[in-house]
Amino acid sequence: MIKATGLFGMVPMDLDVSDSFRRRLEGEIDKTPAVLEIERYESESQNRERNPVSKFVARDRTTVLKKFLSGTNISHPAQLNGQKILRWIKDLRATGKSTETIRSYLATLKGFIAFEIKPRGVLRYNPLDGVDLPTFKPKGRKSFVPKAVANRLIKECSDPAKKFLLFCGFHAGMRFKEIDYATVKWFDLGARGTGLIHIQNMPEKNFYIKDQEDRTVPMSDEFKSFLTDFLQGREPEEFVLRPGILAPKKHRYRYDFSRTVNTYFEDNGVKCTIHDMRRSFASNLVSSGKSIYVVAKWLGDGVQVTERSYGHLAPGDTDINLLSD
Repeated sequence: MIKATGLFGMVPMDLDVSDSFRRRLEGEIDKTPAVLEIERYESESQNRERNPVSKFVARDRTTVLKKFLSGTNISHPAQLNGQKILRWIKDLRATGKSTETIRSYLATLKGFIAFEIKPRGVLRYNPLDGVDLPTFKPKGRKSFVPKAVANRLIKECSDPAKKFLLFCGFHAGMRFKEIDYATVKWFDLGARGTGLIHIQNMPEKNFYIKDQEDRTVPMSDEFKSFLTDFLQGREPEEFVLRPGILAPKKHRYRYDFSRTVNTYFEDNGVKCTIHDMRRSFASNLVSSGKSIYVVAKWLGDGVQVTERSYGHLAPGDTDINLLSD
């Protein structure tokens, strides 16, 4: 008897079961018109010229949308309606999903619906029109770590690898994945004056910056001094952290150092996340009077995004007194 491994163990292949049922046992999803539309949506999102999404973002959104189809028994986009969406939201709440998670899921669904209306034209109307959706207010920007506290955390850290992580976040505003994939050659210690950090796409290592644009960030004197010893004798193409580790298949990160950093923050009584380090980098620079335009360039974010997030921190400008007599 031929058997296949499925969701419930070994499934005898000579049983009189339908192909659809067997696929469900084996964890497969039927390629319904709705599933095909989701896959087309994410494929076009990744391949568009303007603001393409990464394969990881597309994968996460696909997972959410397929869970929505499964939870609402929708097999074709035309079956989308407000009542099914409201019931889905109610079920998410019943299973303990946080408000922020539900808000994120709903935003993903709205993006897909917009795609089905235009440019696809599959839907002739918006199924959310006239639907009284719950209000999910975003939490807003989290607090940042003041410069003095950030520098204390760096100074008191005895683990060189962990100190590198702190410098990358607090002194360079690097994203999680940028720190993860940083190679030795990114850190130009021989640059005239301050050192430079060249954050670059590396197709050969399957690494792409979020906005897919290379950028250069100046290196603080403290960071440069630390790297002079930390990177001594290293090969230019090596990853700075865990050089021998490659990204596991289908994983977002090559080396997940979040627990290491978060534990260090907790042990020091500081409320901070890895992304908060990047936020602190920008906040402390803008608070000290650095141009929002320059900070945006160093972050790799748009000027409008940086202005919206940090503009309120910019100090007052005494030049306003030029209006006086």
